[in-house]
Amino acid sequence: MRAAADALVHFRRALELDPRHTPSMIEASAIHLGWGEGLEALRLARIASEREPRNVVPLVLAGLASSV
Repeated sequence: MRAAADALVHFRRALELDPRHTPSMIEASAIHLGWGEGLEALRLARIASEREPRNVVPLVLAGLASSV
């Protein structure tokens, strides 16, 4: 869990520098999902999906987050 928390710090910083960096948003969503934080995971996955509508990863994350 500590490694995920450390990674999330970096993904958040990347998003501060470039709010449109979808890979960081997707990874942050996956971390929140792993922590059982479905609402935050879903929020991030939806934004990522809007930015990259042909990317299936945020759609999968949104589906999984909806069931948490």
